[in-house]
Amino acid sequence: MGVRAGCYNCNKRRIVCDKTEPHCVKCTKKGLQCPGITIRYRFNDGIASRGKLRGVSFPVVPSSLPKVNGSSSASNRAKTTTGIGFASNGHIVRLDSIHGRCDSTDTQRFGGHNTNDRLTLSPYQACLHPISGKLRHLLNHFSQVIAPGMVIVDTERNGYRTVIIPLAVTDALVQTAVSSTAASHLGRHDLKLRNEADSERIKVIQMLKSAASFRKCSQEVFSVSTWATLLVLLVGEMITGRDDYRYLVRMIGLIRAKGVSDVGPETRAFLEAQTDTLMLLAQPFLDTSGCLSMVSSENHLFQQTDISPQSLPDPCDRRTANSILKAYQICHRIYLNRRMLSTCGCGRKDTLALEQLRRLVNPIRPDLRGGHSLVWVYFIAAAESGYDDDDGGVAGAGEGNRAFFTRRLEDIYTATGARNIPLGIAMLDQLSHARHVTGWPDALSRIASSFVM
Repeated sequence: MGVRAGCYNCNKRRIVCDKTEPHCVKCTKKGLQCPGITIRYRFNDGIASRGKLRGVSFPVVPSSLPKVNGSSSASNRAKTTTGIGFASNGHIVRLDSIHGRCDSTDTQRFGGHNTNDRLTLSPYQACLHPISGKLRHLLNHFSQVIAPGMVIVDTERNGYRTVIIPLAVTDALVQTAVSSTAASHLGRHDLKLRNEADSERIKVIQMLKSAASFRKCSQEVFSVSTWATLLVLLVGEMITGRDDYRYLVRMIGLIRAKGVSDVGPETRAFLEAQTDTLMLLAQPFLDTSGCLSMVSSENHLFQQTDISPQSLPDPCDRRTANSILKAYQICHRIYLNRRMLSTCGCGRKDTLALEQLRRLVNPIRPDLRGGHSLVWVYFIAAAESGYDDDDGGVAGAGEGNRAFFTRRLEDIYTATGARNIPLGIAMLDQLSHARHVTGWPDALSRIASSFVM
């Protein structure tokens, strides 16, 4: 029997569903609560809805074991019986190799849960709560649209899909963070949805601040739930262009340093790698006194990137990933050198590094796989290339470096819609007035209004 397309209400009314997500238009017009486009699961109170076991409920083992004495074939089968039943206290009852014949005494002992070594009890977890059509739509948007944009090249091992989404299904705090982030991205063209996302996001941040203030050493704070929530909120900061990233980066850095115990190795590796990356790339937008710590963490960071270029099956993806990682290293060095030169009151434009960077990223257009991941690179390069444009641009170039890198930022914004990009371009204009006085790294740490990555 085939699965009917459309929501349950439309199928029940025997009309063609328009399949609008998260709620179909026909249900909305009729004033019905649309369950969404999904499979409808129905459960029977007993073992079966028809036949001999109709109306029979668990446990069934005590009533079936006495029948073993009725025939020799049943007796032979009972010599190596392994089964599973349900006790009245809500535990799974496992029968491990019950040898010999089962008489009435054995049955009575089993009914009283006194079978010595013949069975074990293990608690079972409750089933997952069903999710609404709206929440399913937001989780799907995060998985299909936002998650690919957070890694260099999207693969089946993308942790934002394989780690964050399962946590969002089972953890209310992570779920609220993911749904508000997805709604913020969808709400670019929907004011009502954007307002709902903002209120949910503020609620999550207030919950985190409250937990950090009153339970500083509690497992509720230093947990995988809090860690994943902070990571997702930082993703939301890039989408919305807000300035709460300062607090979020400090808190996620504290959890990274202290560590959590309730996490598996795969989840831990993903969270640590993403946290290290975000903390390093956030440094230019924070207090630059942490510059020296960035030097010691550079080698460790680029060994913990979200992918290994050699593991990508497509040769084009491997070349692109290698070029992108190299571009990050060049811009990281540009920032460190400019920061140190500004401190000593000297410094010239890093023309060679900018020319090398431009040749490296020129083939990686924003519409290619991986092209979206160069936002931080283009911003740092545009900030540094302001020195070049004062001298008329690089010799032989039809377009100045500042104009080239800024245009690439605009192209990525057109593709992704992340609000931190136009705010970053506005910050570049402000940096042009302050770079000759204290250097753009110091000026950036003072005027930064968004986390550009």
